[in-house]
Amino acid sequence: MSGEFQECQLGYVTLTMRLHASRLCGTQPHFILQQFRHGCHPLLIFLLCYFIHVFRLMIAVFLCAEHFQVMPELARGIGILLIQLLALHIGNMVQDSYQMLDIRQLLANHATVSQNKYGFFLCRKGEADILLNNRSFHIEAGMLCLYTPYTFIHIVRHSDDIEGYLMEGELDAIQPALSNIPAAERFAIRSHPCVLLDKMQYLRVEEDVEMLNRRTALAKQSNQPSSIRLLHLLVQNLLQAFCLEVLEIYFNCAPVEELPQSREERVFNHFLMSAFRNCVKERSVTFYAKEQHLSPNYLSSIIKAQSGRTAIQWIETFTILQAQHSLRLTKLSIKEIAYKLHFPDQSVFGRYFKKCCGVSPSEYRNIGSK
Repeated sequence: MSGEFQECQLGYVTLTMRLHASRLCGTQPHFILQQFRHGCHPLLIFLLCYFIHVFRLMIAVFLCAEHFQVMPELARGIGILLIQLLALHIGNMVQDSYQMLDIRQLLANHATVSQNKYGFFLCRKGEADILLNNRSFHIEAGMLCLYTPYTFIHIVRHSDDIEGYLMEGELDAIQPALSNIPAAERFAIRSHPCVLLDKMQYLRVEEDVEMLNRRTALAKQSNQPSSIRLLHLLVQNLLQAFCLEVLEIYFNCAPVEELPQSREERVFNHFLMSAFRNCVKERSVTFYAKEQHLSPNYLSSIIKAQSGRTAIQWIETFTILQAQHSLRLTKLSIKEIAYKLHFPDQSVFGRYFKKCCGVSPSEYRNIGSK
């Protein structure tokens, strides 16, 4: 065994002992933990840990290749594979920081909720009446709408040519920009979510969206480790700059006043909010009618007149939205999801889900994972 190999092997053993805890699923090395105390950005900490982990694996591959006299080409191939896995993982991180949504999907789902996300909609064309929580707003071309985590969103009416940018960002990704905004101003977003932009403000937001989309596409396409790392950091910083730009514009615009609501509209909007919050436990029209001191038949007639859908259809929609969220974004078993949604058993939940979605819960989860 050569002296160089022995020295390398000793260095690897030492590195392994010092960095034994650098696996992403375990405890990080002491010197990395110290960076949290000094305010180092969590993203940089994660990338450092990830590169240490990949570096250890690559050293192990090359040591094994020489020790067992494996062909160098095989070792290089395994190293390239590790780099490709790193590229894939960082590409997914870029994608998870924010996402551009298709407004047609929101229209098809009738309603949605922002979960643990901030979002915005810049209307480019057409018009719509939207419900944010239990408040109605009319939006048209040139208007910007912001929404905060766990905002209930429903498009009540829209023109056929409605078009715009719809984007959501994870709370962790947006928080650095929001930390610079006083709490009172952040609360103003929930109170007055929609503003009208002038032409220059509109163009600024549009240019920023296009820039962010182009750099994100580059980050996903790149297969060079150095480029992936730098482009990912670039996208993260562009996202922060974009958030600050949107907030600066928002606080310098006049808010759009909410639409007045008739009694029937207030009943309908109250039903939507309550059904979304309580559908996990309550799926009978009687429960929601009692909330508003109405008869089930009268409530049902108002819901049908206001939306063209029955109260039961709305309750089913919100129940399915909750189920789909759990299937896509959690590791709960289907049995656990059925229990969480208060179904008698897994089979009853499976039949309910398939009746509404056309596929079984397991099929829906498999489709979503591809």
